[in-house]
Amino acid sequence: MNYIDFTIVVIISLSLFYIGFRLFAAIHFNYYRASELRHQYAQRIRLLPTYKMLRLRGIDLNRLLHGLPVTEIEAAIRNCEACTSTKECQTKLKEKDIEDFDFCKNDPLFTKMKKESR
Repeated sequence: MNYIDFTIVVIISLSLFYIGFRLFAAIHFNYYRASELRHQYAQRIRLLPTYKMLRLRGIDLNRLLHGLPVTEIEAAIRNCEACTSTKECQTKLKEKDIEDFDFCKNDPLFTKMKKESR
């Protein structure tokens, strides 16, 4: 084996090591960032009527946070924050009536999650 072949093998090996290291670092960073983002979503959800509705329906908050894509979680939070039926929602939550939440924009999502948990 001459020096040119050896140099090429070393360059390719170093390149593969660098790519592997960068890939590992990117995956680790994305995992950490997603975990941090889901923690922030959990804090926001706990401040909204969404949290009471999840508990009333028997849906675990962690299952919601880890079972749905981030875009769906964000949409559910925004739906609740922008809701115009807050008085009706609060009344239903106090009555613990889980049958009639047709006014809620998140009702289809919660119904789907409840069916999937069975």
